[in-house]
Amino acid sequence: MSTESEPRLPGDARERTAAGEPAADTERIEAGGPTEVPAAGDGPAPLFAEADFDRLRTQWREVQVAFVDDPRTAVARADDLVGDTIDKMIATYQQRKRELDERRGDPSDTEDLRQALRGYRAFFDQLLSTGA
Repeated sequence: MSTESEPRLPGDARERTAAGEPAADTERIEAGGPTEVPAAGDGPAPLFAEADFDRLRTQWREVQVAFVDDPRTAVARADDLVGDTIDKMIATYQQRKRELDERRGDPSDTEDLRQALRGYRAFFDQLLSTGA
């Protein structure tokens, strides 16, 4: 699997050396240890539930089929579907940001701050991946 189209950031585990080996994660936490790559369950939840994905895909197929008989209505429905999907994405991202803000914990506790940073990093990576 290639990551050519994925954005790369300094310290990104996907970076490669000239020899093709994974680059060392140079990002450090104040405590001096390397950052941890979140386990599969540590990242943010999918943007939509699988049932929502299925519903949206079905609606899109219906728009495409409707184009044959009524192109103007199909394009209007496509516009509505895309607009509604964007609105849902924005609301979901705003809610996740609020949840991260609430989990910041004690600002004098380095472990709480480390956990907060991990949450923000996972969310930031998800935001960047939607633009890929």
